[in-house]
Amino acid sequence: MKKIKNVIWILIPILFLMSCAKDLGNYSYTENNDITIENIPDEINVLASVDTLKLQPKIVSKQDGLITKDNPNYSFVYASKGSRVDKTMNYTALDSTYPMNLSYFVDLAPDDYPLNFVVTDKRTGIQTTKSFKLKVGSAVSQGWMVLSNEGQGRRLRMDMISVISSDRIIQAFDVLAVLGMPVLHNATKIVNVRRNPINSQLGVLTANDGGWKMDEADLRSYSGYDFINNFGDKSSNPKPMVIQGTNLYHLTVDQNSNAYALNYGRAGGIFEFPINTSINRVPPQFKVSKHFAVDLRVSGASNSALFYDIDNKRFVEWSSGRSTISLPLENPDQPLFDYHTGKDIVYMESSLYGNSTAFSILKKDGKFSLCGINFIPASPVGRFEQSYYADLNIPEIEKATSFAFHSSLPYMFYAVDSKVYQYDLVTRSAKVMLTLENEKVTMLKFNIFR
Repeated sequence: MKKIKNVIWILIPILFLMSCAKDLGNYSYTENNDITIENIPDEINVLASVDTLKLQPKIVSKQDGLITKDNPNYSFVYASKGSRVDKTMNYTALDSTYPMNLSYFVDLAPDDYPLNFVVTDKRTGIQTTKSFKLKVGSAVSQGWMVLSNEGQGRRLRMDMISVISSDRIIQAFDVLAVLGMPVLHNATKIVNVRRNPINSQLGVLTANDGGWKMDEADLRSYSGYDFINNFGDKSSNPKPMVIQGTNLYHLTVDQNSNAYALNYGRAGGIFEFPINTSINRVPPQFKVSKHFAVDLRVSGASNSALFYDIDNKRFVEWSSGRSTISLPLENPDQPLFDYHTGKDIVYMESSLYGNSTAFSILKKDGKFSLCGINFIPASPVGRFEQSYYADLNIPEIEKATSFAFHSSLPYMFYAVDSKVYQYDLVTRSAKVMLTLENEKVTMLKFNIFR
């Protein structure tokens, strides 16, 4: 019996060693299947509701070579979240058919989207990811707006030259038609009053139907966006002809040649009583031109505005905090011109030339003149100083239909049919700068290069 036990104890270690030897012989090792993904840029710019995102990635496997879209050993997905794609991760597939080559109409809201293209080896579950950023822009988010009147009914229409990226500029037509803007007629002006992102104002104005506001992000309009809702007293049906802004106020002149001020620093601010009077809360005492000027500077601005009294043919001014326009400016000891000009106003515009200057074109008895008035910061109200005067004995000025002043250089431009003239404020001479064959120039405008 003792012999049998010894034999058993000897056999057990031998069987254990044999078992281990057999187990080692069953292991097999495979080389890592490294995968590379090419032809997907790190950043892609597209246009919402316009572009189709098309991608044809080149996928190369160390083990299988070039991977085609019909290879049964691999799956693909373009995912909006997560670096891995499985049941435990929250992700959204751009295309639920899970293709390798993507053709996706971009119906995303304008924004930046971090995306992943994920290739999964079905045999091992190992995933390879290519991350990229999809920058979805809007056809109305950046660019140049072109306002026009279409057809015999002069329907308001706005097109855009849209800047999508540094190397892509497109044309977008009639962009307001599907963005909630009601049918308006006889458009006159695009309003873009920007002093800061919170208190800026964007809209369109018309001669017949008043004005409508738009959201800056996508130019949408909604019920209640009629500018009439910004007025406290609606009895005269005020229709703003132009809107400009100071650091604390929005100022407007309506079709009745009445001026209003809205304090946007005050909660629920509205255009209150007309300010074209010297006595608060009485009917307007005189009419003002739709051409008026504000200090364009962002910092150190005078927070004042220069108006022109068209009844008495004189310059008048308004400053922040006032509910009325003061009486005419007082002439300096040695004036360049009389503030009580006795002339009709043709045009007025603000410029950053000379630090901050309001230029006014005046006319009397068929003769034209140009006045420059500087905005001077002061407390508690702004001041004005005469800075320029010239009689405009220049070609075809009497036929001009559009005017513009460069925002920082000493040049005035005016249009006569197909020609654009440049007037040099220093040399006081004019010359033709541009002639458009078989065309008519209807508007001149410069960006405010702050």
